[in-house]
Amino acid sequence: MVYFNAVLKRRVAADYHAVPRAIFTDPEIAAVGMSEAKAVKENGAGKVTVGFYRYEDTAKGEAMNVHDYFVKIIAVRETSEILGAHVVGPHASVLIQEIVAAMYTQTRSAAAIYRAMHIPPALSEVVERAAGSMVPVEHYHHMLKEYGLEAS
Repeated sequence: MVYFNAVLKRRVAADYHAVPRAIFTDPEIAAVGMSEAKAVKENGAGKVTVGFYRYEDTAKGEAMNVHDYFVKIIAVRETSEILGAHVVGPHASVLIQEIVAAMYTQTRSAAAIYRAMHIPPALSEVVERAAGSMVPVEHYHHMLKEYGLEAS
């Protein structure tokens, strides 16, 4: 933006709707956009879906012998427009970029992720599978209970 505005003298407005952030701890934590709570508050639970996938449920995650790491994508139920996402685990800061890129497409849809071809068994499959496994909020919380990740 700075180059276009300062050097080329164009008036290009910055679009900050999908600014990623990461914490470089062990494990890495990365996020973009809204939290699930904010998405539900602003849109209503019935209009929000959540895609969730664990690293360990992919071939690469299994080969890495990683547990308790995940990708979570929050989207609008009708359109699959991504509202936010969270990645916790190895390479989270890299994996979030695929979601950020989809949020800058015209439709901002998770379809851009799950319809794209991913290299098997690359770790990016966890992002693809999260995008392709959208469920209503109440089903997501039921799934977390089944995994033992949320209190009953």
